[in-house]
Amino acid sequence: MDKKNKTTPLNPWHRKHGANMAEFGGFDMPLWYDTGVKKEHISVIASAGLFDTSHMACVTVTQKDALKLLQDLPYPGSFQFKRRKMRLWCHTQ
Repeated sequence: MDKKNKTTPLNPWHRKHGANMAEFGGFDMPLWYDTGVKKEHISVIASAGLFDTSHMACVTVTQKDALKLLQDLPYPGSFQFKRRKMRLWCHTQ
């Protein structure tokens, strides 16, 4: 029995823009676009790139002082936490 891959909120956008899709960690994810790797690379250098992380881990922390625990994690960058929402940005060299 084939298991259907999960999709991310950006899946329709990827498909509309010609992404070649494949299974990655149980999700239907884009590998490359019909325009080609070189054009994609130049576009990212010239303007910006987006990496769809919605298929990555989900963590729930429920202990007392959970916010302080998360803010004390040893990662550089910016943390913004709200109830049931999180933005984590890490930059490593």
